[in-house]
Amino acid sequence: MNEKTEGGRAEPSYSPGQEINEDTNVANSALDQEEQRLRIEELKLKVETLRKPEYRKIGTWTGLVAILVAISGIVAQGILYQIKSAKAEKELDSTLAKKNATDVEIRKLAGIRDSLNKKIDTLRGTIAQATIAVEQSSEELSSILKDSKPEGEFKKLQQNINAAAIDLRASNSSYQPAKSIKPLMTVIEELFGSKASVRGAAYNQIMEYYSNRPELIPSLLEYAYNHLDNQNGIYNTLVVLGHLDYRNVSRDIQAIRVFAEKTRNNGPKTSERVDKLLQRLPK
Repeated sequence: MNEKTEGGRAEPSYSPGQEINEDTNVANSALDQEEQRLRIEELKLKVETLRKPEYRKIGTWTGLVAILVAISGIVAQGILYQIKSAKAEKELDSTLAKKNATDVEIRKLAGIRDSLNKKIDTLRGTIAQATIAVEQSSEELSSILKDSKPEGEFKKLQQNINAAAIDLRASNSSYQPAKSIKPLMTVIEELFGSKASVRGAAYNQIMEYYSNRPELIPSLLEYAYNHLDNQNGIYNTLVVLGHLDYRNVSRDIQAIRVFAEKTRNNGPKTSERVDKLLQRLPK
């Protein structure tokens, strides 16, 4: 507490036990001021240091390096994409070139196929016409020799013509299908008929409708054994047997071999046909 003196000035008042040390207070104040000054100087030094060119360069280069790294990454990705794109484009060009070459070959082969088909159709037509002509010749010759028993060269000629007629039928798959299917025994009898055209038509029906039927071979062999004197029918039977799919008639193989050997002596054309048949049979 302060108390007034006579002149009006306030004099400090002290509490009991309070000790006054003026020198200590002054010393503390001086230290505080010095500490503040030192801090200010430290801050000034830091600022000056940061203003130096080398520090400025570090900051600048750090930013530039970061930018360059980013740019390099983008450029690298672009280059990699271009490389992959160029490779993919090259592979695509190669694939397209191969495809085009393949298309050219396919068109060329298709042209060859079409040309061959036309030639085959022409040949089939020629064979069909030749078959008709040979069958007509066979029937004319049979009519001429009707009242006589041909011997020697006449008999051989007749056998050759009859064999040629049925062989032409067997080699041509472009015949016209029959308008109606005849019973098996009917076409077997016609296979032994007197007219070459009838025998040929019977052969076509047998191959078209009965070649995979299990009753064909037993019925055919039975009829043939009962008509061994009919050389045309025997020859035609051998032709039929020679063009069957033996995966469906394997159980009759031995019966076919026995029949073939039994008819071998019917003439040279028949013997040749027997050899062809035996070669085609499964072992």
